[in-house]
Amino acid sequence: MDHGIFIKYRDQIVQLPINPDEIKMIQDADNSTTQIVGIGEINRLGLSKLREISFESHFPFHSNEGYIRTRNDFQRPVFYERLFRRIIGDRQPCRLVVTNTRINMLVSIESFDAEHSGANGDVHYFIKFKEFREHRAREVRINITPAKPQASTSNPRPPSTNQKPTIGARVVVNGRLHRDSFGSNPGQTEVNATRVISHIVSGQGRVHVIHVKTLDGGWRGWVRESEVRLV
Repeated sequence: MDHGIFIKYRDQIVQLPINPDEIKMIQDADNSTTQIVGIGEINRLGLSKLREISFESHFPFHSNEGYIRTRNDFQRPVFYERLFRRIIGDRQPCRLVVTNTRINMLVSIESFDAEHSGANGDVHYFIKFKEFREHRAREVRINITPAKPQASTSNPRPPSTNQKPTIGARVVVNGRLHRDSFGSNPGQTEVNATRVISHIVSGQGRVHVIHVKTLDGGWRGWVRESEVRLV
């Protein structure tokens, strides 16, 4: 069966002058293996990878060889070299067609190697194509509408500065500690110390009416009411 190999790039269709002895096409699948407990290794079948087509032949320098297929439109080797290198340089796909076969597809040129013969001017070459699948990035715009603030059913307010300290309340203490509410044996001075009220007393002569402890229950001492602030 007669075959012809054609390259279509943009508005140009070029037939290769000499058919190769063979055309190699490889199509792999993107399979992978994994280990499953109780089963062992399994094969996970994936999608088909891009097909690869490769062959080698030569571009004749003279048109008098009998097996040249382009006698009516003969071109020297430099013509084909420039074509393939231009396709690679343009970073564009071309179409590869092999008549009387199923090979008719967009391809990229993955490699092109040319070897010049000093004897007769022929150029021996090897070329590899890879199937090209059309794809295009699509811009996706996402419009996010800001959520409207919901009306609150409650009306939280900051604690009033007029609130009275109560037992169990957490407070910040800035003042000197004493052993009792009468002010005996003044000790350490608390500075921005977070404490908990453990006792509140009242009565004549009692100035340090609030007793505070640490957050974990450790005893601290008595301070004035003016020296504590609710948090």
